[in-house]
Amino acid sequence: MDEETSRCLYHHQESDFPSDRFTDRFSQTLAATDTRPTFAGEHLPGLELSDDVVTTASQEPLDLRGAVIDGDLDLTNATVDVPLLLDNAAVTGSILMDDAVFQAPVSLVDADIQGRIHGHNAAIAGGVNATGMDAGYVDLREVRIDGAAVFDQASFTSNLILAQAEIDGELSIEGSTFDWNLDATAITVGSQLTLTGTTVDADLDAIAAEIQGSAEMRKGRVNGETDWSHATVGGDIIAPDCEFGSDAIFNNIDTDFGSDAIFNNIDTDGTAMVFDGSQFDGTADFATVSVPKSRVSFADVTFGGEVWFTHATIGEVADFSGSVFEGMSHLRDAVFEAELVLRNVRTTGQFFLHGSVVHGDFDCTDASFEHFQFSATVEGTADFSRAEFVEKAYFKSSTFGDRVWFTDVSFAGHADFTDTRFTGKVTLDGTEFLVDPTFTDARFAVDPDFSVAEFPFAETIDFDDRRSRMILAHPESLQHEGKTLPNEAITGEFPIPADASHLVEGGIEETKGVVVALMAFDRRPWHDAVKDSLRTARTAVARLPQSEDAVLVFGVDIHARHFGSGSITGVMLAGVYTKHDESVVFGHFDPAFIETDYLIPIPASDDAFSSGAEVATATELHKAMVRHELFRAMHFDDQVDSDPVVHGRLIPIFVAATTM
Repeated sequence: MDEETSRCLYHHQESDFPSDRFTDRFSQTLAATDTRPTFAGEHLPGLELSDDVVTTASQEPLDLRGAVIDGDLDLTNATVDVPLLLDNAAVTGSILMDDAVFQAPVSLVDADIQGRIHGHNAAIAGGVNATGMDAGYVDLREVRIDGAAVFDQASFTSNLILAQAEIDGELSIEGSTFDWNLDATAITVGSQLTLTGTTVDADLDAIAAEIQGSAEMRKGRVNGETDWSHATVGGDIIAPDCEFGSDAIFNNIDTDFGSDAIFNNIDTDGTAMVFDGSQFDGTADFATVSVPKSRVSFADVTFGGEVWFTHATIGEVADFSGSVFEGMSHLRDAVFEAELVLRNVRTTGQFFLHGSVVHGDFDCTDASFEHFQFSATVEGTADFSRAEFVEKAYFKSSTFGDRVWFTDVSFAGHADFTDTRFTGKVTLDGTEFLVDPTFTDARFAVDPDFSVAEFPFAETIDFDDRRSRMILAHPESLQHEGKTLPNEAITGEFPIPADASHLVEGGIEETKGVVVALMAFDRRPWHDAVKDSLRTARTAVARLPQSEDAVLVFGVDIHARHFGSGSITGVMLAGVYTKHDESVVFGHFDPAFIETDYLIPIPASDDAFSSGAEVATATELHKAMVRHELFRAMHFDDQVDSDPVVHGRLIPIFVAATTM
């Protein structure tokens, strides 16, 4: 009671009782030992408690549940020692609590805050519960909450700003609505983030957010831009049945599921990024996303704008089955550590996979593409069965490490398989090429049966010639093909042409120097240096009567006998031969080898040629050369240079030089 008016203090309007005087009596009431700190249902004027220590004599909560505060509740820089209960309260002004310290939880369940909430740099121990709260602009930048923060079923007529906030527990914003933005830039959440069923009319920003647990956004909707760039998520990302009305940016996301032991015996659904059934009306940007231990599921998703997964790393199954891609789609330069599923996808724009690597199987069955650019590497099986390519289909420079199916595939436009490598069986049953495809320099470890495919003018095609052109690079580049030497010519004593004597005079130091020079080669310069000679070698091996015992002999030019980076200036193919029917048969022999500085013989059976020398790559050739020369150096003896390991495989080349 007010001693001067003998009226209840908490039924005065502010016009009847000055706010500062009311605040003084309010503080006195809290300090009174004979009065409980309960103001539930009361009508209060604004409270000016800035810089105060707010506590109660009994340490009971400050109970303002159902109260009407006609003005501001000012706790700026205050210290509140007890729980603050504002459930069902109505505040006609704002709640001001910048730099405030709350030593106990704060509850705003079903509170109606008609003004703003300013809590910049506040600290709250025990958590915040604002379930069902109605508020306008809420600024909780850099707030520190030791506990959970719950904003479920809340309504915000303006922005909720949680930028750089630190929340030790869960952050739950489930079923809430935002008329403007939700800004969680650089937020730190110690547990799970839940946005299920939430609608944001403007932008949702979680740039550089750090979520220790999972991030869940089931059935959410964002009408503006969604940006999770550079976010780190410690658990799953679950966002099925979402709608993104503008650009959705998830690039540079990093999910870290901890050590292997933490997730032993966990079902794959427990380590996942799931957007099944979602709709992206704008750009969906997941560029450089890194989920090394997670599956990713975008099944039955509609991508209305551009899609970016460039330089992404997906550790488990990546499932896009049944999805629709309406804009340009970039899954290029990505790494898929397990299976990539594009089953039954539909595209209306260009679709890119070039430069990507799929370490598992690739399922592209029943898919439909307008413009398809593959040019990728698949280490497992690749199944394109019943796929439809409406316009161009580029498979240039692709590599398939296992079996490939093109069963009942329809190529309505030009299919380009230039320089593609097939290391397993290729099935073409019922494949339809409505435009004559290109297979220039394509390589097949197993001869494909093109007779089971359908070509536009099949009666005019010589399938034997077509197969030969696909497997063999340049038959016209072969020299002395089919020439033979009797076995007797390469046994016993044999003459070495005087012009070639330098090729057997080098010692162990030269061999070691060649190894150094080979290892100094970068990948691209090496590819350029051996491109022509390697193609000729592949052709020669493939045309030999048998290739199991074939030997490839390469000559290298060395700059001024200085071994190191750039010292090898040229590589040529000296010869390819095999033993057959008591003779040596050449697939290729170039007498100009005597002008080179060093010879390297390599057996076609070398393990480096994983699918055979007929389809060898420049990288495999490099590996085989280095390994052979290291092995050769081990057996090199300057005093005994007749060791077969050192020069034995060169004998047919030297003998051929004196007879051809």
